[in-house]
Amino acid sequence: MFKEITTIDDWQDTLSQSTKKPVIVYKHSDTCHISAEAKKRIKDCIADGTIKDSVYVVTIQTAKEVSDKIEYDTGLKHESPQLIIIKEKEVLYFANHYDINAVDIKEYMSDEK
Repeated sequence: MFKEITTIDDWQDTLSQSTKKPVIVYKHSDTCHISAEAKKRIKDCIADGTIKDSVYVVTIQTAKEVSDKIEYDTGLKHESPQLIIIKEKEVLYFANHYDINAVDIKEYMSDEK
């Protein structure tokens, strides 16, 4: 369920997909315990069916250029970890650090949105 975004082209494809349905982008660090906890919360949302599609992952240590482009395109200051839900190429929701939680993900990924 996790798909890595490693290039600007990958990011542009992900952004384009948001015109069909909301997409989740998760920016994180492989060496951060807060990132590990946030990823666990995301995995829980996958396991319980809240997230039915892929989560697009940007590992900031290996895809800094992509992270910078996301910051530029969305207007969101870079944070790590950071979860962004995008619909119609616009930020629908975002959370950073410990604010990444299942309740908000469920709300913004519901079929009514």
